[in-house]
Amino acid sequence: MANKTAFPKAERTRMIRVIHTAKRSLKLSDDEYRDAIEAATGKRSCSDMDAAELQGAIEHFRSLGFKPKGKPGKKLSPKTRGTAAAEDQRSKIRALWITCYQLGVVENRYEQGLNAFVRRQTGVDRVDWLVRADHCNTVIEALKAMKKRGEDNAGSEA
Repeated sequence: MANKTAFPKAERTRMIRVIHTAKRSLKLSDDEYRDAIEAATGKRSCSDMDAAELQGAIEHFRSLGFKPKGKPGKKLSPKTRGTAAAEDQRSKIRALWITCYQLGVVENRYEQGLNAFVRRQTGVDRVDWLVRADHCNTVIEALKAMKKRGEDNAGSEA
C-alpha cells in the first residue's frame, strides 16, 4: 500500500475521524458501518484504505445523509493556518505549471503530469497532499526556474 505512506498522517487521521463521526451521527451498528464502508471501498476497515478510499467512504456517508459540522468557535491552530497557507502555495504551483505548459516547457498540462513532477521533487505522490512549506517551496522554485528557461528560450527564438 504505497499511497498510505506518502499520504500525510495528520490528514489520514482526520479523514478516519470524520468517518467514525459519520458512523455515530448516522447511528450505525458496527456491522452496518462495516457493510457501508465495504460497499463504498471494498474494504471493511479504515486502516486498510488509502486516501482515495477514505475519501470515497466519506462521500458514501454524505450520500446517506451525514453532514460534517465544525466545532463552533474553534480557533485556528498554527497547524490549521499552515494548511491554508499550503493551499495558497498549491494554487501557485498549479498556476506556474500551466504557465510552463503555455511556454512549451511542460508537455502534460494535466494534474497527472503535475503529480509526477511533485513526486520527483518531493517524494509526495500528489500536489493536493503537499502540506509542508519546504516541499511547496521546493516545487515552486523548480517551476520558477523552468518558467525562466522557457521565457529565455522564447526570447532567443524571436
